[in-house]
Amino acid sequence: MNDQDSAQPNNLSGERDNSDMSDSHANCDYKITALDRRIDQRLDDLETRLNERFATQKDNLRQESLGLNRRLEGMNEFRDQLKAQASTFITVAEHEAIKDRIAKLERWPWLFSLVGGAIGSVGGGTIVLIVTKLLK
Repeated sequence: MNDQDSAQPNNLSGERDNSDMSDSHANCDYKITALDRRIDQRLDDLETRLNERFATQKDNLRQESLGLNRRLEGMNEFRDQLKAQASTFITVAEHEAIKDRIAKLERWPWLFSLVGGAIGSVGGGTIVLIVTKLLK
């Protein structure tokens, strides 16, 4: 026997009693409303947790960025110190020129004895001028 056959008319006009159906619909509406509220609450909770997580990540990223900037500033200071130090070094071209001048001086060993004796009798500026002329 199905549900339609079991529904008996309970009034004189032969109409079926819809009070059970109304109660059933009201109960369904109540359950749906309760379910909607529960879903809304869970979505709100999820949104809160996600916002908290994103805020934490944003704060962590800011802290990491500050740390990285401090590190980069230190590296830039070190780089500037290296540049300043490198500016005091002679260049390869200057080194080669000095080597060539020393090689020329080594070819004239007699010049060292002449310069050594002449410094006492002649002004030092004259000796420097003579050596400069010889090296060019």
